[in-house]
Amino acid sequence: MLRANETQTFINGNNKTAYVSGAQMAALVDAVRGQTPGTFLNGYSDLGGFPTGWMTPNYAAAGQFFDLSKFNHDLVRNSIGSDGKNYPQIPAFSAREQVRSTYLRLDYEQELFGINIDGNVGARYTHTREHSVGFQTDRTRTQNSVGSTAFTDRTLANRIVSADNNYHDLLPSFNAASWLVPDTLVARIGWGKVMSRPAINLLAPNLNCLRGSGNPAVGGDGSADDCTAGNAKLEPYRATNKDLSLNTIRPGIARSASHGSARTLAATSVPMWSWPTRMCMATAACTMSPCRSMPAAPPPRDWN
Repeated sequence: MLRANETQTFINGNNKTAYVSGAQMAALVDAVRGQTPGTFLNGYSDLGGFPTGWMTPNYAAAGQFFDLSKFNHDLVRNSIGSDGKNYPQIPAFSAREQVRSTYLRLDYEQELFGINIDGNVGARYTHTREHSVGFQTDRTRTQNSVGSTAFTDRTLANRIVSADNNYHDLLPSFNAASWLVPDTLVARIGWGKVMSRPAINLLAPNLNCLRGSGNPAVGGDGSADDCTAGNAKLEPYRATNKDLSLNTIRPGIARSASHGSARTLAATSVPMWSWPTRMCMATAACTMSPCRSMPAAPPPRDWN
């Protein structure tokens, strides 16, 4: 006797589970089982033991066995509630980055003290705008009873927040090269400002705080409670690169000596707030920085 199909409720309103017999399952497998044309490695001689084809799924044939009307992304942003209405889903996070830039470059060739010098000089201007949306949750951890190591975590508040950020960069650069010995020894020099934006996932303004998690009675270290957070105000790495090189070129032989340096400035803006806590923050340099104490501040609000 087959088990009855599950009753449709708001929990599974967009999907359902049906139970079939062995014969019905065999018919399903036969219907969706396809085969490649069998022409793999055609045209190659002296090959043996290699497959010429393999089994593949036939998705079109599955329609007679499944309701494919819900095979979409409808539930990513909205879902059915117990009252039958659609409500927004709690987002993991979303981030949008818009970059506008322009550049100007001038190539030159000039003779100086009898030495021919060529290269280029220019600048790139870029404007970056970012908008991110994330989820912040405030939870508390309490002992189940006095003296017990068992505990219960409860959610105090959930909120969806958004944040905006924008910054401008002007990135000049200069390059020059000259043959000190024609076709044998060339000198090159370069200077320029560069930048590298943080990974888009680090811009999520997500915040997850657990009050009471620092209590040794429930597994804490006794110092402070725990919070993890992203940072929607991260700015890019900015650096100034310098390079000087000498290259010798002879038939069949090439040697070079070079010296380069870079001064890196990583700007990280961190507008955070919480009760005294141990805060771990995503930075442009790594996913999670070492934990450090944060001062007391007003209750969480939108990052504007």
